[in-house]
Amino acid sequence: MRTLPEMIGVIYDSILAPNSWQDVLGRLCDALDAKAASINVVNPIAGKASLFVEHGTEPAWTELLLRRYAAMSPIGAAVLMAELDQPVGAFDFIDEDEFVESRFYQEWCRPQGYHDMLGALIAKRPHEVGALSTTRTRDKGRFTGEHREIIGTVAPHVRRAVTISGLLERRTIEKNAFVGIVDQLAVAIVLVDRQGRVQRMNAAGDAMAAAGQIFGAPDGALTLATKEATLALHQALAGDLDQPTLIPVATGSGHRFMAAVMQAEPRSGLYAVLINEPEMEIPPIGKHLAQLFSLTPREVAVLMPLVEGKTIEETAETLGISQATARTHLSRIMAKTRTTRQAELLQTVMRAIPPLRMGS
Repeated sequence: MRTLPEMIGVIYDSILAPNSWQDVLGRLCDALDAKAASINVVNPIAGKASLFVEHGTEPAWTELLLRRYAAMSPIGAAVLMAELDQPVGAFDFIDEDEFVESRFYQEWCRPQGYHDMLGALIAKRPHEVGALSTTRTRDKGRFTGEHREIIGTVAPHVRRAVTISGLLERRTIEKNAFVGIVDQLAVAIVLVDRQGRVQRMNAAGDAMAAAGQIFGAPDGALTLATKEATLALHQALAGDLDQPTLIPVATGSGHRFMAAVMQAEPRSGLYAVLINEPEMEIPPIGKHLAQLFSLTPREVAVLMPLVEGKTIEETAETLGISQATARTHLSRIMAKTRTTRQAELLQTVMRAIPPLRMGS
């Protein structure tokens, strides 16, 4: 029929514009000379609908259907017997006389003038069952073979559009959750394109860029602390990047660090530059280190200045204890962390600390 391609176009418009589903159902009713139509996707175990769109039925009757009569519908048998996209009618599963005598017909269909039903399954999984359905009034007669062909043509497109919509929604949720986590990291993450133009950065990146000592983004292009490092960055972006590339960087204040460059996602054309702040503040997690390594409060007091870069002599002076006492505590800390050298101890502790921003 002439309007079928237009209807299919609107179906796919509904992926990004859910309000278009009402238009789809209206067009389908026109094509089938039907009174009402609906699309629904439900979790039968949880009893929750992820999609429910209806056209032509008064809301009060819809509420009554969901609350009392849905389980009585003869179309329900399609879930057990029909395949996806297969056109199914009410009288495929029940004799017409028996249907007319049923409570479902007498109490829900008859008062609205509804008689024949035609639809197709668009989802059939343990946690997700979905259907496209249409209803005709008694005065219009039963659905014909031509009407079944229309449902058979339309249903696969509805199924694909509903599936894509669900995936987009889930991906949006996942993306938002991931962005929220990335913004809490102390490591700066800067997303750039192949030319090094900044597309996005997390909160730590914003802070470092504002400080201007480690990297910047003049005119929207990422630059590292030195010309040599910036050149190395652009060379890395122009290369293959099958593996992360490390770029040595030295700041004007004498700090040295490594910037890591890697491909973010092949199809996106984006690249991630990871930069750990040279003087990253150690978060206040002494209590958690004590729990992790069974340290006493005094041992934690000795450990934290060491983690922050102080020597054992400076730590003893800071705590107002003798160097001998400080070394005794250090020896006990090493025993509990199963390390034998101070450098190994610090590596063990730093690996245990997640790179989180613990404050604004």
